[in-house]
Amino acid sequence: MSETLDTNYVVYQIVDSETCDVIYYGRSGDIDERISKHKSDIKLLKSAVGRYITENKITWNYKVLHTGLSKAESETIEANLILEYQPICNVVLKGKSTYLAIDNDIHRGEDHNNSKLNDSKGKAIRKDNRTSQVIADQYEVSVVTIRSVKHYHTWTHIPPHPDDIPVEELDIGMSSGEGHRNSKFDDTKIGAIRKDNNPLQVIADQYDTVAAVIYRIKCYESWSHIPPHPDDIPPNSGHKAKGTDVHGAILNEDKVRAIRKDTRTLKLIADHYVVSQSCIWRIKKRLNWAWVED
Repeated sequence: MSETLDTNYVVYQIVDSETCDVIYYGRSGDIDERISKHKSDIKLLKSAVGRYITENKITWNYKVLHTGLSKAESETIEANLILEYQPICNVVLKGKSTYLAIDNDIHRGEDHNNSKLNDSKGKAIRKDNRTSQVIADQYEVSVVTIRSVKHYHTWTHIPPHPDDIPVEELDIGMSSGEGHRNSKFDDTKIGAIRKDNNPLQVIADQYDTVAAVIYRIKCYESWSHIPPHPDDIPPNSGHKAKGTDVHGAILNEDKVRAIRKDTRTLKLIADHYVVSQSCIWRIKKRLNWAWVED
């Protein structure tokens, strides 16, 4: 009986349906009960997840990523995901997250206390044409870590280089690009999608697909054999004025630099600048105002 119970754990993510951003990673031995708890927290403004979703009027959904795990396995996977992607609701779970109490201490690259990599290794990994597992074994890190480096999800302060080699689709057991038997796309369409500045849903409708597929293409998570191009437009950046060109913009480049260096909690910084915690988090992650140099 104990063995059966011990492999009932799952790891899941909560996603902002509009932006496709992961806002929380969690684990549970009873996913239905956990999701019901999240829904209750949202109604009652309890917990970081509940408050964040309600205060920011987020439309959300969840996805189970791994099933049939032991408690220890779920803890390890959850920890790796949180450390790699630092979702905002895990970051603001001050005192409740076993793995991240970094609300006031968001590290990058080799400045991270537990980093096994450095800038030179990060660059070498991106140029390595072996499978993610082989590279991970060499550097004694997880496959998740290697894929995150290659997809520019981590070590984001190191810009893309023409010699970078994306994660091979064979890493996840899929045919690459238009070679996939069910592909609706070809290399030319992928190039056009990545340069399209329309909203994700508009592009998806044009190609008779869903927004999540377009998002993965723009983030180089699929069709990764096609390298980044200088004219590529990241997801959710189309049709938007940039920085101080935005009508009614509260921030400017000097304030953005100050925010990145500010060691206070996300809430205190957000209150100081009269913006949302999500805005501060995205600035610190360089998802917003990414062109501003420190």
